[in-house]
Amino acid sequence: MRSPLLLSLLFTLAAEGIWHSPGYGYVLNVDTKQVQSYDISAAGCVEADKHTREAFESLYGKLTEGMLDRYPTRDALNKLPSLPEPCRKPLRTKDPLINFNVFASTLEQHYPHFKARSTDGQALLAKGRQRVQKGDDLFDTITEILKAIGDGHLAIGAGKRSYEGAAID
Repeated sequence: MRSPLLLSLLFTLAAEGIWHSPGYGYVLNVDTKQVQSYDISAAGCVEADKHTREAFESLYGKLTEGMLDRYPTRDALNKLPSLPEPCRKPLRTKDPLINFNVFASTLEQHYPHFKARSTDGQALLAKGRQRVQKGDDLFDTITEILKAIGDGHLAIGAGKRSYEGAAID
């Protein structure tokens, strides 16, 4: 009989590697001590949060081979042989339009609920893109888009600024 400690160690080792969640558009680079996350879309790859394994699992759920268990949901993960090419040189820019386009691409590819929320996502993103092009604040523009969508699962953070999303309905 295997001990709980041995099983925990086996799950920890099995979860090491590069994992992709095609539905949510994130990539995890997992080793025994830390997890580096990336957001990936057609517009490129952005380096996101880096956490110790313990902190990551406390925030997001338990990592096992092929699965991120985020009670009450579970994300299926595909193991990759290496970090995707765009994530080897992640986008790092302060250009508001490039950053908006990454946001828009990510939302278009990975947010499936525009129709369910009776929201014209393309029109909303086109209007936001125009605002950024004329110099409006990027964070405020994205926040207004997220407020218009009205989904508590959508949030954004940038330094000391954050928007945590609408009440979940």
